[in-house]
Amino acid sequence: SEVPELQWVDLSPHSVIYVPGIGQKTQSKLAEMGITKPEELFKADDNILKAISFGRKKSKDLHNFELAFTNNRPVFLTDAPPLNIPDKLLFVDVETGLGDSKYGNEPWIICAKYEDSDLKQWVEPNTNITSRRKIYREFLDFIAMYENTVICYYSSNYFDKRAIKAGIERCCSMTDSLVWNRMLEFDLFHELKKQIVFPFRQWPLNKIAHYLGFTSSNIGTNNDCNGYIVGFLYQQYLEGDKTELDKNIFNISVEDICNYNKNDVLMLEFIVKWLRNQTKIDRIKG
Repeated sequence: SEVPELQWVDLSPHSVIYVPGIGQKTQSKLAEMGITKPEELFKADDNILKAISFGRKKSKDLHNFELAFTNNRPVFLTDAPPLNIPDKLLFVDVETGLGDSKYGNEPWIICAKYEDSDLKQWVEPNTNITSRRKIYREFLDFIAMYENTVICYYSSNYFDKRAIKAGIERCCSMTDSLVWNRMLEFDLFHELKKQIVFPFRQWPLNKIAHYLGFTSSNIGTNNDCNGYIVGFLYQQYLEGDKTELDKNIFNISVEDICNYNKNDVLMLEFIVKWLRNQTKIDRIKG
């Protein structure tokens, strides 16, 4: 079947939409006032900011973004809560379908890694309970090997946690579900949002990691592979005859998808280590 059409956000530095808090309606309103670039908006007076409903908080956010944008560097906020990164982190990333079909919201790939240890990955595209239970139980057993584990994700909506929860609830015991629901967690996305302003509007994991200096690992990468494509391919697999996950119009193999998943976990670890090393940081006055 055909790939659904995607509407990509314009992330060029010459578009007002690049600025946080500016949607299409506000962009059109600003254009009517002759403002079409971030640099022009940064210099806008209070009357213009009021016209686009920018109160104290949004105006402050805009100022923070201006500092990061102008200097092309992350800026730490002075009024952020203390940076508190748990010691025992388990970095976790999952791959699912798009959630539009039965079982599409459950992980068929889970990758996990304790800091400075080896990657572990579990892969099972088959949706039958016995097959899925095996990888979910192995994942839970892996976690149980260590005390006081805190799960580290990168998600704006607790996607990974909810996906694993859905799979465990369908395929495993109530005890397993209770164990998972009681796990401590550290959402890196939300922590970064509380602490830092980056010089770009959207914050995908790979963009943040590469901006901070992450270089390709020794794990192979397919540059055409991304979260949406992975979800789409698995969705097609679920809706088809479940035999041709490797045969697709993108020439992306299961190995490519597994490597993409592993690299996401490595990027999680890289960003956390970068955060741990931030002892002397510039902070904006609250």
